[in-house]
Amino acid sequence: MPTGSLETSRESQLIRVAEERRTAGGLAALVERAAPEGGQVALGDIAEIRERVSTDDDAIWFDGKPAAVSDITKTRAEHSLRAIAALNLFLEIERGEAHPG
Repeated sequence: MPTGSLETSRESQLIRVAEERRTAGGLAALVERAAPEGGQVALGDIAEIRERVSTDDDAIWFDGKPAAVSDITKTRAEHSLRAIAALNLFLEIERGEAHPG
């Protein structure tokens, strides 16, 4: 997944992450360069990492706060109360990991 780019006077690199990094701190710990002798340069050592949407058109707000839109469907065979319980569990986990605000 492309997560950004690193621009210098000598080169430009597209940064891609194979696993999911959910926070700026997680991206900061991403090793950008490693030497055979064991030395490492983390992305946070050489870059300013900010969490933001790529454009204002991508931002979703509700009552002046960042929000998300979910599209939830179920089949006729699925039990509505079990679907709601699964959704509530998902929301509880996501709210625990979300940034304040």
